[in-house]
Amino acid sequence: GMFPVAPWFWIPADTVQDRPNMETAKYRAWIKDGKIQTTPGNHLDYSVVRGRINEIAKVVKIREIAFDPMFAGQLAMELESEGFVMVATPQGPRHFTEPLQQIESAVLDKRLRHGGNPVLRWNVDCAQVKQDSKGGIWLAKPDRMKSGKRIDGAVAMAMAFGRALLAPAPRVSVYARRGGVVLQ
Repeated sequence: GMFPVAPWFWIPADTVQDRPNMETAKYRAWIKDGKIQTTPGNHLDYSVVRGRINEIAKVVKIREIAFDPMFAGQLAMELESEGFVMVATPQGPRHFTEPLQQIESAVLDKRLRHGGNPVLRWNVDCAQVKQDSKGGIWLAKPDRMKSGKRIDGAVAMAMAFGRALLAPAPRVSVYARRGGVVLQ
């Protein structure tokens, strides 16, 4: 089947000008085009993200939300208290090997649909696949500290794929209709 991916991206408004020069222009264009939403200030305002998830939930049934426990713990607790099923998804080969293999297969078979989202495409282009001695794979940022490259959307997509692969297969999977929703 097809794998539709509907990504949303957020950035603190005050950090846009802190990006390396070439990327500042790219970010400004994506913000202007509505591909990235800004939140006020210099820290991501998770209440804006939470609000968007609640809006999405009015339109589609969200089965569960994968989150990185290192960064989204507070948001996860708030969403759980609102009735969402939250799934902690630590980063690393255990949770990423099979999803990344499935994404590669879907891309090669032209079954991945992301509407040409330029931010997601850039994130995927930035991502490097790392491999451990057992053949497990995960995504990493190149030159982590110095790089202005971002991989959040690629990681979030892999997290969504991981959850979708584990979902029981109803006649028409909710994931086949709308894809996963992931917080990164």
